[in-house]
Amino acid sequence: MSGCPAFEDLSALVDGDLSGNQERQLREHVEKCTPCRAQFDALTTLKRSVGRAYEGEAPSPALRRAVRAGATKRRRQRS
Repeated sequence: MSGCPAFEDLSALVDGDLSGNQERQLREHVEKCTPCRAQFDALTTLKRSVGRAYEGEAPSPALRRAVRAGATKRRRQRS
């Protein structure tokens, strides 16, 4: 892996949505990169907080995809 991963990739890592090799590479990077580790930790904390707020009500896969797509679109618009 060259450079830091995109926000979406870190988010997918937190959500457990990556393949074995992709997950391994990202985890190795996050262990060595302080800024990425901080972002990963923040995303993990956010996911736990949201999960506690909605215990018993997991979002559907379609909703998760829609939210992720919206975040990606917004990030591209700002770039």
